Amino acid sequence: MLIVFEILRPEDKAALCEAALDAATDAFAASALANRRRRMAGLPGIEFGLGLHLGTVTHANVGSPSRLAFNVVGPAVNMTARIQALTKEAGVPLLLSAEFAAQLGRPMRSLGRYDLRGVAGAHEVFTPVEGI
Repeated sequence: MLIVFEILRPEDKAALCEAALDAATDAFAASALANRRRRMAGLPGIEFGLGLHLGTVTHANVGSPSRLAFNVVGPAVNMTARIQALTKEAGVPLLLSAEFAAQLGRPMRSLGRYDLRGVAGAHEVFTPVEGI
């Protein structure tokens, strides 16, 4: 799943990054509650990772009139997907790109630089200091 926070004015960039991080934190909190209920019912928990990145995307409706889908594409989409996939390898459920982390007014912890498939160069990723 990909969620896009549209930035209409450059001065809103930091506030929207903060809102996206808050939404991610809320998703993990809701998941923890649901997982407690699932485990009490003898069901397995649902685990997931999130990647947050700041960049430009192109959006459009793609497909035929009978099967139309709204899509976003571009290098920022690929970067976000690769950061999300890295959550498994890094053992951290929430990772942020350097571009995203730079917008935040909260402390972040660097996990180092990683090569991301299909993205040139090594990229530094971060996670919130306070955890999720």
